[in-house]
Amino acid sequence: MVVQIGEVFEPACMAVVGDDLAGFLLGGTAHYLLLSAQDVDLVDAVAALELPEQL
Repeated sequence: MVVQIGEVFEPACMAVVGDDLAGFLLGGTAHYLLLSAQDVDLVDAVAALELPEQL
């Protein structure tokens, strides 16, 4: 899977992130969930995504 990470005509504006859409979406969801959560208990969200509790 290739995603755009910059402007279309910039050098290195594309990146290969994997070959599994479900894994890519899970990783992106987990990243933004953990990034945006401040002073929120994420135990249920982490369990729903089947992520390790250490995150």
